[in-house]
Amino acid sequence: MPESTPREDTPTSTVGLLADPGVPRQIAESIGSRLSIDLQDEVGGRWSVEVSEETLPIAPDGAIPLAERTPELLSRHRWNRVVYLTDLTQYRDDTPIRYLLAEDESSVVVFVPAIGLTRPSASVRRLVRDILVAYHRDSQLPDHRMPGPLGRIRMLAGMVRSNRPAAMGRALRGCTAVGMASGAFGIFFGSVWPIADSMSYLRLAAVSVSVVSALSAWLIVRNGLWTRRRNLAPQSGTLDNASTVVTVWTAVALMHVVLFIGLAALAGVVVEPSYLAGQLGHATSVRDYLVLGWFSASMGTMAGALGSNFDDETVVREATYSRRWHQRRLMFDDYGS
Repeated sequence: MPESTPREDTPTSTVGLLADPGVPRQIAESIGSRLSIDLQDEVGGRWSVEVSEETLPIAPDGAIPLAERTPELLSRHRWNRVVYLTDLTQYRDDTPIRYLLAEDESSVVVFVPAIGLTRPSASVRRLVRDILVAYHRDSQLPDHRMPGPLGRIRMLAGMVRSNRPAAMGRALRGCTAVGMASGAFGIFFGSVWPIADSMSYLRLAAVSVSVVSALSAWLIVRNGLWTRRRNLAPQSGTLDNASTVVTVWTAVALMHVVLFIGLAALAGVVVEPSYLAGQLGHATSVRDYLVLGWFSASMGTMAGALGSNFDDETVVREATYSRRWHQRRLMFDDYGS
């Protein structure tokens, strides 16, 4: 068992934790101090982990040439090992992989999306620890592959997390503004109220799913987010388009929720309960205002397609993907036209 407290004269081994901006940088900052303790407990000696945000260039084949840059990085930063966290992905024989270790084992690239959605920081820390421990003990490395449907599902979830659907939602300002204005017609015009009142929760949910799906499809087509199979960048895999669909659908669904909250609140302020009861022919409750806001939000979401014409295509593309995925798609002309 390694000593928990190293001697004062024990040399320090330094691991450089490079990270892409966004989710990888957040993970790196959250695991740095704990990772050094893990290595000290498992391997022994003194360990230091230095976090640095640095974006390495993408090679012509779509991969990250970390091994080629490792000598320069180790010399410049005076590190002993370098670990690079990226939100790009890579495959071997059409199977997603979690990491790629250099032949001399002095550097390793960890593909954060392959870690999945659940507790990514803890999972990345455990993976990096196991790789470094295996190297120092000359033992079995953790499996780098993610085979089967479950591996692809985890990869898809990680890719969507890196894409940050909420950021895309914030980029759809024109879409949201037109949606709110259009949905307000459902609040101010009483002819809409009986229609909303007559709808069951199941029908309202079906309408919501339909309009969110329709607007999502329109945004993907209008902004050239769909990638044709022949244009896919090397090693990007077929999950590229799947992550685009899930990211855009989630962003539009969040916009739909924002419209629902805003329009339901507007209905509560504008429409008197007694007047609403007279129009509907029965006593009213909070439920009626929520249903009215829900149906009006669906109307507004559908009208958001018009508002999308006011949103800049470049801004939407940059917001849909992480910075590194956007760079790779530009590099391989993966934005359809």
